[in-house]
Amino acid sequence: MFRGSLDNQSPRLFEARLEIDEESAFTGRTLADAIAATDGDMKVVRIRRGETYLMPLPDVTLKAGDRLRVNDAPSKLKAYESALAARLFSGEFRVDEDHPLSADNQMLAEIAVVQGSSLDRTNLKFTRFIDRYQLAVLALHRAGKDIWHASEEIQEVILQPADILLVQGSREQIGNLKRTTEFLVLDASVDLPKTNKSGIALAILVAAITLAATAVMPIAVSAVAGAVLLLVTRCLNLGAAIRAISPSVYFVVVASLAVGIASQLGLPAEPFVLAVLFGANMSYATPMAYNTNLLVMSAGNYTFAEFLKVGIPLTLLMWLTLTGVLSAIYF
Repeated sequence: MFRGSLDNQSPRLFEARLEIDEESAFTGRTLADAIAATDGDMKVVRIRRGETYLMPLPDVTLKAGDRLRVNDAPSKLKAYESALAARLFSGEFRVDEDHPLSADNQMLAEIAVVQGSSLDRTNLKFTRFIDRYQLAVLALHRAGKDIWHASEEIQEVILQPADILLVQGSREQIGNLKRTTEFLVLDASVDLPKTNKSGIALAILVAAITLAATAVMPIAVSAVAGAVLLLVTRCLNLGAAIRAISPSVYFVVVASLAVGIASQLGLPAEPFVLAVLFGANMSYATPMAYNTNLLVMSAGNYTFAEFLKVGIPLTLLMWLTLTGVLSAIYF
């Protein structure tokens, strides 16, 4: 399921990177000259020169290899690329006549990251997005937030659901994205996808709902049976099905089990809920167990073994203490 705010009709602004190469007429000229060539519209956030970051002052002299981080609408980003004879980059990748992506039917498209997709909570580099889809990611957008840190390249940014990628590629490659469950293509330039499994999937859905509505079987049974049939008939990919389940659902199920155990025993639900609550937060034994642990590990220069040495005894102590306290209060 896609979750995010996409109903804002104002033009989306994307953060992208323009590289000044030796062929650019603005090599050796000032940033003010480059901005003037765009009729003063281009807004440069910062300049990267090698491993150094420069403030975008008007009198900065541009050199070959400088990378200007800009923030604007897709059409303007392409206009800046043309005006400066620069290149829109994605990491070390750029689209030109020598790259396989170059084709006569190149087009731009905006695609949104869907919750549970392969890009959810990861980055373009880890997922090898460019190699898999043969699309160049030119820019990123996250509503109301600056998602690009100074030391990051575009392929290193950790993506979240509702993040929007500005991609460039052929019409066929953009169309292929619409046939996956990984992304939501926001433009309407390509026909909606069709699949020969749609009829089977619709029949299974109708059957599952009908069986539950007519009380032939409980909805929990018909829904699970329907999901299994979707997997068996290959209407649904197992990996996509697993990724589509929000992690929060698992916690709801665990908490519900505790309450159902309490109901069957005729006992108060509070101690069981508190036991689940405290148990889920006893994340002391490893640095990966909680975000704060990683921050402390980095700041204090701690090792994994040191977390185990302190965390395991602390976990045991909390377990025994909470068990005793809850028993004494409620039983």
